[in-house]
Amino acid sequence: MNLEVLADSGLPWPGETKFKMSPQKKEKLFVAMSGGVDSLTAAALALEQGFIVTGIHFYTGFEPPATKSQYAATLKKAADFLGIKLVTVDISAD
Repeated sequence: MNLEVLADSGLPWPGETKFKMSPQKKEKLFVAMSGGVDSLTAAALALEQGFIVTGIHFYTGFEPPATKSQYAATLKKAADFLGIKLVTVDISAD
């Protein structure tokens, strides 16, 4: 299941995270976010362990053009839900 399916499922996306977080370790961690459940779970588990998490997503150019904006909106919604910063990097060839 990917984020698009979750976003269309009608599940609420609250403005605040519901994850129980440990006191911050002050250690930073980047999580590669594909839009799938695995990467979101990894980010949530890292938050629970007290890491300062930043999500990162790479646009490779292999995505259909129409999905780039859809993924951007969906990933932003997920990052907001988790309470993390999201960085997107376009590495596609021009």
